[in-house]
Amino acid sequence: MIKEFRNDYKKFLLSVFVLYLFACHLSFAEEKWSEGSEKNKAYQVATKYAQSIACDVVSDKKNLVALKPWKEFENFDERSEAEYILIWTGDVGCSGGSGRVYRFVTTVKIGAGGNFFVDLTLSSPQIQFQLEPYSPYGNNKTVGDFKIVKFSKNVLIVNLLEQVECIDNVCNMIDLQLKLKRDSKFNWKAINQRVLARRAVN
Repeated sequence: MIKEFRNDYKKFLLSVFVLYLFACHLSFAEEKWSEGSEKNKAYQVATKYAQSIACDVVSDKKNLVALKPWKEFENFDERSEAEYILIWTGDVGCSGGSGRVYRFVTTVKIGAGGNFFVDLTLSSPQIQFQLEPYSPYGNNKTVGDFKIVKFSKNVLIVNLLEQVECIDNVCNMIDLQLKLKRDSKFNWKAINQRVLARRAVN
């Protein structure tokens, strides 16, 4: 009887110890997790993908946004639906490409195990990131700055610098704000524009 009691007590202590370790693990994992750290992971994955398919890649963390963020650590539905996009510039295909640098988009999601991965069906070059016709030169990184100023799941508002013409080393520039919308085929296309300022640059 006493022997059985001791065995049961040992099993009880072992169960408590296992539960304690599991609780510590969850606490440690949640302590390491933050919405900002997840955006950093998404940025790293998106940038590595861009570097694997293009040359002269330029990416900036300010141009990564969470269209559907993962805000709560234990919300697995939210995690599975999370979606991050990074707008970057590069020459896709390198020597076998166009030889010009354009803007592209990469979409990152989170798998069941918490691993970040690129969704190829929602990323360049499988889809388009098109600033034309409102910004015929806007895809080229040499034109100027690019910044995402507002966004929702299927809409981006971006500011960029547009070159109109250059005469005698003086270039007429326009600061534009474009609205891009994601269509049913997941392509991002400019649908309207607003002129913010005009200026001449030597």
